[in-house]
Amino acid sequence: MTQALLYKIKEVLAEYKLSTLNNMLMIVQAILQKETICLYKLKGNIGAISEKPDTQAASHYRRITRFFTAHALSSIWIDILAMGLVMLRHKVEYLVLDGTSWQYGKRKLHLLTLCVVYKGVAIPVFWMDLAKKGTSNFEERQTLLLTAMQRLNLKGKTLLADREYIGIEWFEFLLAHQIDFIIWLKKGAYKQLVNQTEGLRYSALEHKILRSKTADKAIAKPFELKKLTLRLVMSKNHQADHQEPIVYLLTSLEKHGKAIVAAYQIRWSIECCFKHMKSAGFQLEKINLSCEKKTRLLISLIVLAYTLSVVEGLKDYGISNHYHNPDSTLPSK
Repeated sequence: MTQALLYKIKEVLAEYKLSTLNNMLMIVQAILQKETICLYKLKGNIGAISEKPDTQAASHYRRITRFFTAHALSSIWIDILAMGLVMLRHKVEYLVLDGTSWQYGKRKLHLLTLCVVYKGVAIPVFWMDLAKKGTSNFEERQTLLLTAMQRLNLKGKTLLADREYIGIEWFEFLLAHQIDFIIWLKKGAYKQLVNQTEGLRYSALEHKILRSKTADKAIAKPFELKKLTLRLVMSKNHQADHQEPIVYLLTSLEKHGKAIVAAYQIRWSIECCFKHMKSAGFQLEKINLSCEKKTRLLISLIVLAYTLSVVEGLKDYGISNHYHNPDSTLPSK
């Protein structure tokens, strides 16, 4: 990492000592070079990074472990995430929420994860370890977003989520906090309410989609869910799935059906993110710290390493930062 990057980070995380931030960046660089999150294996790279090749590797390992011992109980992990957003320097329109789980030894991890979408790439900005099997419930999702909103400005964004993330309480919560949504539905969901609304019935909408020769045909119909006005969007399944020939989406947005379908396709970016974070590059599935707080800090460093990789990688592809809207990404405080 260059000194220029260190001092840029210091401008954002002014409350932390320069030595703390320097150690943080050395660990991140070692993760990128070594392609492992095993702290013991990182020690051999710290000498070259710190320009102290003659120092014993054991001393570098103690330096790494001291960083985690000193900061595991602090809020530096979420400050690192917020700082990563500042580095994106790009207007954020979409959020993606999903969970990923795995077991390492006897330990079960289930990270309910909130991402922003940066130029088509999902980057984690907050998560909560549910430490259980199965899906999250409303209370857990609400806690995640309320905690994230203490540091991050999520107003005006659109949340993309899979079909398990439904429920009137959930919809009311999102809209009360000025977060719109596009959520995949199971076939038949809210069918009765759609049929009670003036216009084509549910089955007629399906028939119209299936008989259309237009590949990207999409139909939207508003309906009332308690006091909320929502829109059901149907479209042909681009995956040509014979078992699910129609995609059903629920949204709070008043946009054309095709625009809703196109936006929802961005949700897949979180699956790509999980793949890179867990196995294809950052080996998150092999995290073996016994302390939950240290694990949280290490994951934040992995996210920072991932963010730096994405930013630099997109530069290599000639995708520059044309937009700069600090209010869309900066911490709210």
